[in-house]
Amino acid sequence: MEKIIMLGTGHAMTLDCFNTCFVLQNNRQENILVDTGGGLQIIKQFLIYICIQN
Repeated sequence: MEKIIMLGTGHAMTLDCFNTCFVLQNNRQENILVDTGGGLQIIKQFLIYICIQN
């Protein structure tokens, strides 16, 4: 069975950053670790845009 295994967010109850890590596992038990290690910059930019437009 193919799976996504969540390893955690790194932050609890935050709105301006995240650090989600997860493992993708295929039917042959091969794994790949995905570490996004980023922020919600797109949401910040969107909010700035909304404020500028109003």
